[in-house]
Amino acid sequence: LEQPDALLGLPAAANCALSETELESPLFEAAAHQHEDEHDSQHSEIHAHYHYDCATPQALHALELQGLFKAFPGTEKIQVQLIGPNGQRGAQLDADQSRIEF
Repeated sequence: LEQPDALLGLPAAANCALSETELESPLFEAAAHQHEDEHDSQHSEIHAHYHYDCATPQALHALELQGLFKAFPGTEKIQVQLIGPNGQRGAQLDADQSRIEF
């Protein structure tokens, strides 16, 4: 999750550069305090916030998360929030529906 370029299918033509990453999860705390209940740590959420600056944003037409689902096969769903010039929208993606169009 600390190297999202390998997980997010951003088109190379958009020339995007990662400018900010923020990861939050009770899992990270549990790893530091190994006395956490194993069941709880298996079902925790991870919040990943990535900020990209794209030199050619008009080349962005979709986001493909198949790489993320392959890297983390236990991932059930991902809540996506998009904010752009046409407004804000959200979607829920899973391994079978891993692409969202802009």
